[in-house]
Amino acid sequence: MESMHLVYHVKVKINKDPNYVKKVQALTLNKSKPTYGLKGTYGLYGSAEWLNNLDSGVIPRKNLSGIIQRTYTVDMDNSNLPDTMDIKLNDSGKIVKQGIFVNNDSDLKLFVIGKRVDIVYYIEDMKAIDHSTGDSVKHEFVLEMSVSV
Repeated sequence: MESMHLVYHVKVKINKDPNYVKKVQALTLNKSKPTYGLKGTYGLYGSAEWLNNLDSGVIPRKNLSGIIQRTYTVDMDNSNLPDTMDIKLNDSGKIVKQGIFVNNDSDLKLFVIGKRVDIVYYIEDMKAIDHSTGDSVKHEFVLEMSVSV
């Protein structure tokens, strides 16, 4: 079994960037934007209630695992650092595009073709409504990302 290195966890982002948390919370609470932002089903993003629901598994999750096929840059920030990868999924062989998430930029060097990547998503209800079902749109956010070392 390969050794995996945790390169991203949403809790680290929350702790590092309290202003981002405030913006997400403000959008959730903004009644003048009824189709933008999180619905707040599991509490306000980053709050003690939300973190407890995340830790206890109340917020639904999804796992993805595969092999990095390609890394590239799609962001226009002129950094020329890879921010996206194509992953061949272990279970289906399907190729999917996924953003690269790291808490420390130095970990970007770990995203190399042939390395395994494991991703855990948490699934949130958005304020937007899926008009075909009448339900809230669900969105998958990266909870954690690990790369083989």
